[in-house]
Amino acid sequence: MNAVVQTAWVKPPATPGKPGRKTARTVQGEVNPDTLTICDDPLPAHRARPGCKYEAKFRPLKPGQAIKCQPTDVNRVANALRKYVEASPALLVRSIRDYGDGMGRVWLVKVDKPAGKPARVK
Repeated sequence: MNAVVQTAWVKPPATPGKPGRKTARTVQGEVNPDTLTICDDPLPAHRARPGCKYEAKFRPLKPGQAIKCQPTDVNRVANALRKYVEASPALLVRSIRDYGDGMGRVWLVKVDKPAGKPARVK
């Protein structure tokens, strides 16, 4: 028989982690100071952004036009298009998973007034 009495106010002993799972420290490892070097590189003006893999399709797209795609790909394409046009506040992206023909659509829409704070009425 087990001689340990289990009560409601005594917490069970903490387990060190899930078995077979490595902690972040062992996954990343420690930094070796011998690999570090000092350099005089200038700070970049902006963070480099890699090109979009859909850029060839997005470039000729005009406001009011849509991209036809599989329903499972609608969210990925819409998010990529949002990221592609995020510098232009006059453009919005709208999407629908099933347009009625079994395919999804992602539209590029032009906005008359950029979204912002509503005007105060006095």
